[in-house]
Amino acid sequence: MKQLISKNNNIWVSSSLEEEVLREKILNCDAVLSDLDDTDTNPTAPIIIRQGIKRYFYRPEFITWWMKLTITNQILNRREQSDAWKLYSSKFIDAKERKRIRKQLTPQRVNDLLFPGVKEFYSLITPAYKTYVTRNLYEVGDAFGCVLGFDEIISGARNKEIAAAEFINAHPQFRKYLVKGDSHHDEGMIDALKFYQKKAK
Repeated sequence: MKQLISKNNNIWVSSSLEEEVLREKILNCDAVLSDLDDTDTNPTAPIIIRQGIKRYFYRPEFITWWMKLTITNQILNRREQSDAWKLYSSKFIDAKERKRIRKQLTPQRVNDLLFPGVKEFYSLITPAYKTYVTRNLYEVGDAFGCVLGFDEIISGARNKEIAAAEFINAHPQFRKYLVKGDSHHDEGMIDALKFYQKKAK
């Protein structure tokens, strides 16, 4: 693994490929499968929870959920945290709540939440078919996708390997993929691509 870029502001790039080769592969990709939270943006959960507090804080089940999450947040692993958000989504997020959340995510708010360089990065690969594969709500993915020029949103993707496999089967025209993510959940997208790559040989 070679360190290609290293700067004082903690921006770094490491790759087994030479810089020019890596750049060419990225710029010439056909399709992008990207995670959202902690990959392109700061976590959006606080926005969702803020809306929930306004509507549900008087309900015993919300208070129980809130206390469990805040008290044990420091010791929960990522899977348990994901299960907690899944429970929140099933119990408290209805159609009206989804509309409220989407309304909160204005283009300005989205731009404020994006990590530095994300918008510029996607502007370099405009021809690529860009898809968010996120465990988050559709409304959240759509808000960011609209600002960044994404073509498709796959939301509620708790198994990203299956989501990626379904995407690959639905889009046989794509051959050069770029996958972006920050967790082991996102590795499933790579596993799906490797499977179909071997199958094609």
